[in-house]
Amino acid sequence: MKVTSFIASLCVLGTHQTHGFAFQNAFKVTRTSTRATSKIAMMAKPKKEAKGVKAYSRSTKFVINPNASESEGTVIINAKTGEVLEATTAPPRIVKPTKFQEVGTIELYCKAGPDGASLGDCPFTQYVNMVLQYKKLPFELKPFAPDSKPEWLIEDHDGKMPCMVHNGEAYTESDEIVRYLNFFFPKYHLTDEDSEEDIESAMEVTANVFPLLAKCIKNTDPEQDGEMIEELMEELRAVEEFMEDNEEGDYICGPEFTLADCSFAPKLYHLKTALAQFKNTIVPPEMVRLNA
Repeated sequence: MKVTSFIASLCVLGTHQTHGFAFQNAFKVTRTSTRATSKIAMMAKPKKEAKGVKAYSRSTKFVINPNASESEGTVIINAKTGEVLEATTAPPRIVKPTKFQEVGTIELYCKAGPDGASLGDCPFTQYVNMVLQYKKLPFELKPFAPDSKPEWLIEDHDGKMPCMVHNGEAYTESDEIVRYLNFFFPKYHLTDEDSEEDIESAMEVTANVFPLLAKCIKNTDPEQDGEMIEELMEELRAVEEFMEDNEEGDYICGPEFTLADCSFAPKLYHLKTALAQFKNTIVPPEMVRLNA
């Protein structure tokens, strides 16, 4: 997938100015651009900073939009869907993203391990961690126990982790964080045009595994365990069959390590550990690829 340019969506406040674009959060965004500069204006009440509290812009999600690129004129965009609502000129041309000349400061706020200082067992944080490390991006890990989260994280993001802060702006939701990293730091990309369709299919076939695992582990009625475990195994069999269809290679999509592996590997490890510990169950040996 060729990423062209972007707008932000869904939150109330927050601007991130870079390379003639800005991450902006509102349900309607008015964008005025010139050849040299790009500005986004929106109507919103300014955020009040709590005294003594480190404040970060409240940005969490963004939408890749080919019409939010450098151009002349004004384009009004639905920031929730990325749809162009009105434009004073023809939709601007599609341009390729420009990467940061410098990485800047990246912090990853996450659930702490038992020692309170290491990365915890959250598979979504591990997903982001794998992508950061694969891309060789320097970052600072910030583990927190549930009762010690920073005040700004609780107030602005409901305490959600993982939360990545890049150059002072915070983002939550692992998929959104990874999309952000792939856009701004295309080196060591985990997707390409040739594998895009396979990666999308792999994400779909693995999507229900973790929700079903969570449902099974949280169940306290032993009489329902059998049915829930079988439902989970059906999902795993679908993943196994998907991998068998990709005959070459040891990864989900074949011979290449992709974003789908970063997403699913921590969840699979979590699944094997939790099922053995709490339900006395293992992934059947006949699922050769998932047990490799």
